[in-house]
Amino acid sequence: MTGNVSEWVQDCLNRNYNNAPADGSAWLTSDRGGGCHSRVKRGGSWFDLPSHLRSASRSNSSRGNFGLGFRIVRDL
Repeated sequence: MTGNVSEWVQDCLNRNYNNAPADGSAWLTSDRGGGCHSRVKRGGSWFDLPSHLRSASRSNSSRGNFGLGFRIVRDL
């Protein structure tokens, strides 16, 4: 889902997908050493460039980022 706000996900920011969890669970460690210093922001918001308005777009983000949201998911 794209548009309006970027999605802030539980995954920690990593340089690539090497050693990512294969079961779809959140990636709670970072390859940058130490704990999880930055979470992943996916997609784009209403004020981003068109090149960022796609689900595959990912970057780092902090909690204070303008235009950032999250999606509530219920596990059945």
